[in-house]
Amino acid sequence: MVPENAARRRWMAIASEAASPDNRSSKNTDLMKTVSHSLIALAETLELRWQSYCNSGDFNQFIEFTLSLNGLTERLGQQNLPGLASACEELEHRALALFNDSAAHPVTHISLVPAMLARLLDLGSKPPASLRAALIGGAALSQSLYDRATAAGWPLYPSYGMSETAAQFATFDRADGAWHEGLVGRPMPGHDIRIGADGRLQVRGPQIMRGYLDGSGSDADGWLTTGDLAKIDAAGRLTILGRADDMLISGGRNVHPQEVESCLAACPGIRDVAVTGLPDPVWGDIIVALVVGDASPNEITRWITPRLPSAALPRRIIQLASLPRTKAGKLERSTLRRLAHEAIA
Repeated sequence: MVPENAARRRWMAIASEAASPDNRSSKNTDLMKTVSHSLIALAETLELRWQSYCNSGDFNQFIEFTLSLNGLTERLGQQNLPGLASACEELEHRALALFNDSAAHPVTHISLVPAMLARLLDLGSKPPASLRAALIGGAALSQSLYDRATAAGWPLYPSYGMSETAAQFATFDRADGAWHEGLVGRPMPGHDIRIGADGRLQVRGPQIMRGYLDGSGSDADGWLTTGDLAKIDAAGRLTILGRADDMLISGGRNVHPQEVESCLAACPGIRDVAVTGLPDPVWGDIIVALVVGDASPNEITRWITPRLPSAALPRRIIQLASLPRTKAGKLERSTLRRLAHEAIA
């Protein structure tokens, strides 16, 4: 069992508050749902994390530092900041303070969203020598960011979860071999996964919510159908392909924005990228890429043309100073569509 100490008592108090009807699912930022968890399920989550990743003496560092970083994202999200630049400036000061403190108080485990990891790398922050695991979740992790962070010595463990699963549900183990985009490994012990007929991930286990407040949720056998497209390999490892409701149809072919984004992220001169679609009488959806970086549209087109099928190629490339993201680093898909429409109109 997890040691009874001040950090655990603090987490349990927070878990009790999280079990109230204010725990909201944000997988689809356009439609928020309120989920209901039992305190037992939340405690089960903590127990499984402890058993999977921590040794004696790790608990305080794991909980306290994770709460500090999660609290940071919450505070940034609640402030009326004029834009991403202001948010990054605030993050820079606080991140440096946290890592300076971690040198004095060794941290073994932390939890980061990709946007925070990228910013820490930009700041030149080095992982503490005591760090054994950096759980990465909350948004899709690109191959380029993974490679950059691991080259800098960060022990990354890409993970998957949602409010409905009391956060972390599956995690990639580096002992399993090479990582690729979307790979989040096996589910936590005692949980089951399968792929539905529509390609959506279905999950079952002790961490699953009791249900949504409207009465919907898991089926009679305990299976919860998520909004994520996924696949499971022969070793039982889970790969997340993207949100089902983000799928585009271009030239009669299903094209997921994440497929194009993953390819463009490796293009020289692109620092950040997002893909959306706009209605078109010929293509159905035309693929629109919104990019941040120094690469010109012509350079991007030349680079990506041999790497994607014709239907998945961006027909419009829009250059921006920054991309709209949530406090957790997720792309705001509805805002992307608006920006694309305004740029092309």
